[in-house]
Amino acid sequence: MDPEKEKELGKRLYVLIRKIAPLPFLFFLVLFFYLMLR
Repeated sequence: MDPEKEKELGKRLYVLIRKIAPLPFLFFLVLFFYLMLR
């Protein structure tokens, strides 16, 4: 994957996260870490 596409994808993901707000994202992150560290 070339860096230009990767940067574009990251930017889009960032905008999406900002749109749906940090709350659900934070919840998902906590859940993810909980499952990883169990």
